[in-house]
Amino acid sequence: MIGAEPFDRELERLSNRVLPLAHIVHAFAGSLAAPIRDQEQLGFRYISADHRHFCLMRAARVVSALNALILLTRHSFPQEIGVLSRTVNEFMRQMEAVAGQVQKDGHVSGELKEFIVSYFADDKRGLGPQKRASLSEKYLNGLLGNALDAFADKSDPHWSSAASKLHNISFIQANYVHGRYPETMDLYGGRPGHFHLNGMRNTPKDFENLQMIDALITSAPLCFVHLIQGLNLRSLLAADPTLVEWYRLCVGVT
Repeated sequence: MIGAEPFDRELERLSNRVLPLAHIVHAFAGSLAAPIRDQEQLGFRYISADHRHFCLMRAARVVSALNALILLTRHSFPQEIGVLSRTVNEFMRQMEAVAGQVQKDGHVSGELKEFIVSYFADDKRGLGPQKRASLSEKYLNGLLGNALDAFADKSDPHWSSAASKLHNISFIQANYVHGRYPETMDLYGGRPGHFHLNGMRNTPKDFENLQMIDALITSAPLCFVHLIQGLNLRSLLAADPTLVEWYRLCVGVT
């Protein structure tokens, strides 16, 4: 277990690491034409949305989820942390895939392009079942994994493809999404034994939760750097010296 003061300090440190990502989302949004209010749908929609808007929306979801994860960690809800972590990793992989394709080819193509088109075509709310856009995990992991494997030492007898590793990460986190037996039983414990339904604060889960969130908040800046590089968004940082310094630290430039 972790004492209250060290625990709170660690959460504050994690929260501060998310702040630059929030500033990037706002700067990115400001660089695009503002969405208009669709009176029929009672919500906002972008006109002529493309891969940039898709990445912006995924980035917004990532930052929102990271902030929510910090709140869930404060009260120690490991099941919900696992579910939301799965979402964050999925959205970051999609952003990385778009950034990689655009940086390499100048545009999105193939299944990724079809997914983005379908994503924005599904713009009606509350009208019953609709065909939902989906993106094959195998395709996405292969797209990202092939780029990573180009730098791997394949002579290592223990080598496995990056796509395989990405699949394993998704598979493990999906256990929380589907409420798998062993993961769900992690809710049980204490003396006398019972299901913890209001969080698991002051249990060993505190440390596990902090480790998981720290790993995500370490991965997220790298994803955002790849997005900035892939979509050529460096100009968005220029007006904010703190973001310039953040970027330099992320890429190792002194």
